[in-house]
Amino acid sequence: MENEKIQLEQLRKELAKVDSCILKSISQRMDIAENIGKLKKELNEPIDNSRQEHQVLKRNKLIGKNLGLNEKLIDEVYLNLIEYSKYLQKRLQKKNDKISSIKI
Repeated sequence: MENEKIQLEQLRKELAKVDSCILKSISQRMDIAENIGKLKKELNEPIDNSRQEHQVLKRNKLIGKNLGLNEKLIDEVYLNLIEYSKYLQKRLQKKNDKISSIKI
């Protein structure tokens, strides 16, 4: 019984390390999404791009499937990541629009 408790704690520590890696990856993804948003503004491209979103979902579903992950899980995770990325891009554009409208 004591051995199982130790093993459980070890697994929880491993999970915490994986969670930290996931969060760092999400942070990196959001930084990249903001940079994409800046370029979209310069190129006068819309934030919403359903074709690109479809490609992201399709690519990650395939990777997830090869890793044995549930397709619904992949959909939910990536739809949330995509929506938050678009939110950041829209917020960034509004912020830049306010700054550029100020006359000196």
